[in-house]
Amino acid sequence: MGTLKVDTVTNVAGSGAPDATKVTVGTVELSALSQIEYAVDSKPSSPSNGSLVYLSGPKSFQTYFDGYWHDVAFTFPPVNNGARGVFFAGAQNFSPVNRIDYFDISTTGNAATFGNANVAVEDPAGCSDGSRGVFAGGSKSFGTGSTEIQYITVATASNATDFGDDQLTTCKLASVSDGAIGLFAGGYNGSTSMHRIRKVTIQTLGNATNHGDLTNAYNQGAESLSGAANLTRGLFFGGMRSGGYRAQIDYITIATGGTANDFGDLTVSRAYSGAFASSSRAVVAGGATNGLSVLSPIDYVEIMTTSNASDFGDLISARWGAAGCGNGVRGVFGAGYSYVSSLEYVTIAVPSNAATFGNLTLGRYTPGACAGD
Repeated sequence: MGTLKVDTVTNVAGSGAPDATKVTVGTVELSALSQIEYAVDSKPSSPSNGSLVYLSGPKSFQTYFDGYWHDVAFTFPPVNNGARGVFFAGAQNFSPVNRIDYFDISTTGNAATFGNANVAVEDPAGCSDGSRGVFAGGSKSFGTGSTEIQYITVATASNATDFGDDQLTTCKLASVSDGAIGLFAGGYNGSTSMHRIRKVTIQTLGNATNHGDLTNAYNQGAESLSGAANLTRGLFFGGMRSGGYRAQIDYITIATGGTANDFGDLTVSRAYSGAFASSSRAVVAGGATNGLSVLSPIDYVEIMTTSNASDFGDLISARWGAAGCGNGVRGVFGAGYSYVSSLEYVTIAVPSNAATFGNLTLGRYTPGACAGD
């Protein structure tokens, strides 16, 4: 690289120093632009309206207006994912376990123990608003379902707490969130597949309320389906009813509810799969299909564009009864029958085969999962 040496800077006439007040960029004089002051930890002595100071102690901003400094409040958009992944409860040998595990999604490694479920359940469904994780349903004994809704604060490792009750007694349900509302769809009550979609407000403890239904294609209900969402639309994938495995994908606008709409079809009929999403793409992997054939294919769809799913790649290990969660960039699949502890990950924007992530503290199948900070 060359070096530019400048000994003297003069005005255009060469008669003296340049007039810095006349600096222009293109045709705009910089002196004509509105000026504000910015400082760190020391407020300007003669501030003008709009001057800004960053206070590093409390990590906050203040702005000056008409003689006073005012705190600046930021409103952040809701999220439904985060840096920490959580796997909640599940089953071993057709009996529920209460273990909750967590891990950092952005790095690979083994999970650590987060705490215990308030009630041990298999086949629950989990969702998050980015700070609180909510887990609904699941069986206290094999295949019976429950009305349990439990919650955790994702950033604080501890035992789960009672949230309220679901409208229905279910296990094998699916869940999605738009960062404020959590929806629980379908499920199984010990004898019948369910079609209703139920709603909770994640930051408000209470019972679930009715929010809509799955499509007519699911008019006999669906169980063992999976769900993923962005901040607008929730998708429900596959599932089964009356022993038949489905390729159906439903979608719903989470904030408004109502009857879901047909989105398209998976590349293969499947139930007991895991799913997660970024702001634009949903990914679903693993599961089982007719004859309980265990699957390794990974599918994906663009959430805001109705269509059939496309092939994303393959899991390292075929598995059913898995769960999935993501941070918006990377997604992690894990668990599965029988008593699988391994975790695998993909980069959501890049279709490819999954890679090794680490292991859960306890091998299990059909846990719930969510992500948050």
